[in-house]
Amino acid sequence: MTTESLASLQSDLAETLRAADLKVADELFAAVDVMDTSASLRRSLTDLRGSPQSVPAVVRRLFGDKAASTTVAVLEAVASRRWSRARDLSDAVETLAVTTVAAVAERGGLHGLEELEAQLLGFRRTVSESHELQRALADGQAPDEAKQKLAARLSPQASSEARLLIDRTVTAPVVCARQRCWHASRSRWLRGSIVGLPRSPWRRASTAPTSRSFRQV
Repeated sequence: MTTESLASLQSDLAETLRAADLKVADELFAAVDVMDTSASLRRSLTDLRGSPQSVPAVVRRLFGDKAASTTVAVLEAVASRRWSRARDLSDAVETLAVTTVAAVAERGGLHGLEELEAQLLGFRRTVSESHELQRALADGQAPDEAKQKLAARLSPQASSEARLLIDRTVTAPVVCARQRCWHASRSRWLRGSIVGLPRSPWRRASTAPTSRSFRQV
């Protein structure tokens, strides 16, 4: 069910994602954070046993006055699909956010996407080679701003697209055991593999400070 739903979303939203900007990706990431911290919200957005028409209304009520119309449209589309598990919904939103970032990078041609990939891999390699950096970025007591500043010093030449994904990586809420979470669970899209970025979101699906504008929903 989940695989089919994500595939249909990638196809149906291809043109929307291709035309979207980084603000939309940032807002989608922020929506993921809201969903991840509220099991009841995920259940309400995936419960289609009642009236399916009520789901878009829930999305608009929660995010309509906090996000761009394109972001809301994407969230409505995701919520209208059927998912095997409630958490699959937020996973799908994160996948679409990464796809949007890749689409922005690829507007400059394939070189833009390859450059994004190289910058992300470079950052990952830098952190992987230092246990001290891993501990600093996994420290649950450290403020997001401090982690973002550290990430910026480690990747001073990062593009806007890379900066958004790097900042997402170091600030995304995760559950860490003994602070050993950089490789294991720093971010779901990073766990899968940075090299899995989509070559074109309308041809193939994808396996700075991150906005916190939805935190108070």
